[in-house]
Amino acid sequence: MFKNILSKTVAASCAAGLILLATVVYPQSTPALRPVTDSELLEPDPADWLMWRRTLNSWGYSPLKYGLQNICANQTSLDKGTMYAFNARAQIAPGTQNIGTLVAISAETGKTLWRYDQRAGMMSTVATEGGLLFVGDTSGRFRAFDQDSGKILWETNLGAPVTGYPITYLAHGKQYVAVSVGNSLASSSINRLAEELRPGNASNVFAFSLSQ
Repeated sequence: MFKNILSKTVAASCAAGLILLATVVYPQSTPALRPVTDSELLEPDPADWLMWRRTLNSWGYSPLKYGLQNICANQTSLDKGTMYAFNARAQIAPGTQNIGTLVAISAETGKTLWRYDQRAGMMSTVATEGGLLFVGDTSGRFRAFDQDSGKILWETNLGAPVTGYPITYLAHGKQYVAVSVGNSLASSSINRLAEELRPGNASNVFAFSLSQ
């Protein structure tokens, strides 16, 4: 009965030069809700973040075994009237002295296939059809990893933080990988946590040809 009425209404509206949009609302069950306690806000479950930085002090650190970020920050509000006035102090997450981590995770099983840890922070990565991963770091190193084993197949020092996004392209029948280097807000902040790393600050673009 409802279907017939709706069909006739749409037909009449179209004939009059109007468009009718019909929305069917299905009842949904509401899950049982409970209040969040103060202790949960201060120390939430590692697998159930209650806010985007996890804790009230915006630490942004996950205690799960295989976190994807080795840097966290304690943040203190300077003005309760605005969310933009705060003091932040970055630090290396507990349990490690390494800042950079490259992790290969199976999209089929969710299991970690391999991981590579190092002192310098990792920057952007690009994957190629040939099974290579190109990634630069804040100390100026640019490397090619084997995507299956995590073995370093090639590396070079570009002299400044690898802050650009690597790209790969084909020109005149030859494959290339290119990346830009130079200081950025992110790389400078990361390198303050590893003062022994002293890369240059020159801004350049490098391109390398890949062997056949």
